[in-house]
Amino acid sequence: MSERPWSVYVLMCFNGRIYIGMALDVEQRFRHHVAGRGALFTRINKPYCIMAAKEFPSRKDAAREERAVYYVLSVGRIVG
Repeated sequence: MSERPWSVYVLMCFNGRIYIGMALDVEQRFRHHVAGRGALFTRINKPYCIMAAKEFPSRKDAAREERAVYYVLSVGRIVG
């Protein structure tokens, strides 16, 4: 049996900060973040929209992409 697909998603917060995460169901996870039941980061920095989401065949692939996106955005902040 094949693994369920995982998604990497990017949220925009009201204060302009960006949150990157991964989930099996992005819409449900977003609702949890908005309700204050998500990550500590999104309890402090309230998200208002899903900027992007991309599906991957496995959790391992999604985790790899999440780290890559986080790295690219981090380098952009340091350089830019």
